[in-house]
Amino acid sequence: MQLYKNNRQRYMAGLVYIFLIYSMHYLIFTEHFLIGKYKVSPIMNRIILFVFAVLIYLVGSVHLRKLQGTWMLYLWHFIYISLLAILLVIIIVKLICIAISYEIRPIDIFPYIQVILISPLLYLMLGLLNRLLVKAQQF
Repeated sequence: MQLYKNNRQRYMAGLVYIFLIYSMHYLIFTEHFLIGKYKVSPIMNRIILFVFAVLIYLVGSVHLRKLQGTWMLYLWHFIYISLLAILLVIIIVKLICIAISYEIRPIDIFPYIQVILISPLLYLMLGLLNRLLVKAQQF
């Protein structure tokens, strides 16, 4: 049984799932909508962000695999693996720099990269790029 009639419906389903996961993270952990006054420690917050990033990576991989443009899946993997590698390097540098004074430590871009990973913008960008390339091939 085919659930989606065309590639656009497959893409939109993936976008909706990613948007729902992102919204759930934002409402629960960023705005404290459901957890109320309870504060999440910074370490636990990074673990939660990593789990949500992996969830969105899996949803994007599953839905992009079903589309005809395999280049989108390769680009999706490349972007996610590259950003996760950058996060790993930042963690290693921070562990090395713990003994160094605060003024010399590198700028903390860790949360910004993780927010890029969990937002639906990467998936949306790939869909818009695919649509642009399909229209360019038609002319």
